[in-house]
Amino acid sequence: MRNNLKALVSLLLVLLTSVAYAQKSEETSKKWRISLNGGIGYRLASTKENKKALINQGYDPGKVDDYFKEIKWGTKASAQFHYLWDENWGIGLDYQHHHSSGKITGNIDPQDGVTMYYGQTEDKVFTNYLGLSYYFAGEINEKLLFYGQTSVGIAYFRQETVSLYSPILITGNTLGTNLELGLEYLVYENIGLAFSVNYFQAKISKVELDNGNSTADMKLEGDQKEGLARLDAGVGIRYYF
Repeated sequence: MRNNLKALVSLLLVLLTSVAYAQKSEETSKKWRISLNGGIGYRLASTKENKKALINQGYDPGKVDDYFKEIKWGTKASAQFHYLWDENWGIGLDYQHHHSSGKITGNIDPQDGVTMYYGQTEDKVFTNYLGLSYYFAGEINEKLLFYGQTSVGIAYFRQETVSLYSPILITGNTLGTNLELGLEYLVYENIGLAFSVNYFQAKISKVELDNGNSTADMKLEGDQKEGLARLDAGVGIRYYF
C-alpha cells in the first residue's frame, strides 16, 4: 500500500513537472518575427535603348553614362512580418522599397533643324513591393542562423521626371517576386542582427503618363518594358516574440 502511494505521488510529480514545463515552453516559444532592414540596391535591367534616346536628344555620351549610373544605384529599405508555426518555418508579409535619382544637364536638340535648347532632365524613381512571404531558417550554432525568405506579390513603379521644366509622372504595377538569403546573429534570445542579400524581379509592360493636365495609358513592347530587376545588400535587426 505504501509502495503504491509512493508510486502514485511520484507519477503525480512527473505529470505536474511535465505540465509546468509544457506551459513554460508555450509561454517562451517565439511565434512572431519582425525584420527591419536598410541598405543599397543595384538595378540590373539594360539601359542601352534609353541611353541612345538621350544621346540622340543631344546630351553628351559621358554625362549620359554618369546619369544612368545614378539611376541604377539606390537606397533600399524593407520589412517583414512572419508568423512562425515552427521555430524554423513561417509565413507572412514582405515589403520592399527602393529609391534612386539622377540629373543630367546639356544641350537638347528637338530635331527640327532650327532650335537648340539648353536645360536639365531630372528623374526620381521609386519601386514599392508587397508580397506574401514564406520564411525558413537553419541553425549553424546556438547564436548564428542561416535564413531565407521568398515572396510573390505586387510591385508598384513610380517615376517623377522633369525635362526642361516640364514635369511628367509615370506609374505602373505588375507581378513581382523577391528572394532573400542571410545570416543572423542572436544578440539576445529574441533579438538578432543580420546581413542579407536580395534578388528582386519585376517588369512593367503598361504605364500611365500624367503631365498634370491629362493622362494617357501606354503599352510597352520589347525593349521598351521597364525592367525592375535588382540585387540588394543590407543589414538589419530581427525581433522575435
